[in-house]
Amino acid sequence: MGLVEMPSIRMYWEKETRYPPVTEVMSRNRFQLLLSLIHFVDNETVSEETKKDRLWKIRPFLDMFRARCLQTTPAEHQSIDEMMIPYKGKFGNIRQYVRVELIQKLSEDGFLYAGTVRKNCLAKCNVLEENALKKGRGSHDFRVESKTNTVCVRWQDSKAVTLMSNYAGPEPMDKARRWDKSKKDYTNVDRPYIIREYNTRMGGVDMSFYTSGTVHNGKAFVVNRRAVLAGRNIGIGHRGLSKFAATMNMPPPMNENAYRDHVVAIHAAAEVVCKESMNHARQETKQFYEVEEDGNYNIGSSGAMDAAGCVAIFYRSVEQYGLRYIEFLGDGDSKAFNRVTEKEVYKGVKISKLECVGHVQKRICRA
Repeated sequence: MGLVEMPSIRMYWEKETRYPPVTEVMSRNRFQLLLSLIHFVDNETVSEETKKDRLWKIRPFLDMFRARCLQTTPAEHQSIDEMMIPYKGKFGNIRQYVRVELIQKLSEDGFLYAGTVRKNCLAKCNVLEENALKKGRGSHDFRVESKTNTVCVRWQDSKAVTLMSNYAGPEPMDKARRWDKSKKDYTNVDRPYIIREYNTRMGGVDMSFYTSGTVHNGKAFVVNRRAVLAGRNIGIGHRGLSKFAATMNMPPPMNENAYRDHVVAIHAAAEVVCKESMNHARQETKQFYEVEEDGNYNIGSSGAMDAAGCVAIFYRSVEQYGLRYIEFLGDGDSKAFNRVTEKEVYKGVKISKLECVGHVQKRICRA
């Protein structure tokens, strides 16, 4: 359940969202009963000294879990998030956040660190506030703690991001590609070295789905972009994608804000491909027709279309592509053809009607 997350526990046993690795092991009622009664220690025999530990009720489990972790050979780079599973319990005072003291301890033990830090955990590190970074996106400010050589960098992206490290600072700077909403285009902004290191090493922290290559902007993952596109093609949105991931025993997809960004990017890409396709078709078509005196081309059939849409397409053929449709392929009582001729979209140019063979065959069969 920790890997395949569903909105509610009951959904693992419901018909539409049934998850066999859970349902085949235990019934729903038994699971909920055990969940309400489970204990790791005997409350009757525990001492007052033991109760001074804030986590004494689950201490045996934590000790066992830690022992297992210590048996694992660590890789060179480790990515650690402050919370692997969403926690909304009452014991908020047991939460731990990165502080300067922790980084100093890591330095003493020979570990290198680079990561984000909360504003209230900066101690006496007085980096500029977000509203003071006047240069806007890409600007930064930093401070260095002289005794331990700990660097604190605040960088302005879409919002201010604060990081600390005992080995990486702002230099050397490079460029990061970012979407500019005002210009509706990508732009390059300055990026400190510590930001690049963090983005490179963060691994599975706050990542969606499994590891994947990135699309051309280097930020969005290909698997996420394709998942959103596939969902749109079959008519499901973010919620449907979440259910699919749960059913397939996969981690949950990106959050709703990231999902909307993918939809916007896909729509923009589709528009570019559409225009390129139409321009290519226009150039090919012009090879078979002669240009008229007004600089436009009279070409063949456009195909049967809805009346209103058909009129718009006929008007657009001249405005955008310099082409005229002089033949209309449709059924015998085509309203679209009647609408086009009534509107006289091409002043002085007659549009001829061709009968659709399919409709003629259908009438013969019925007769």
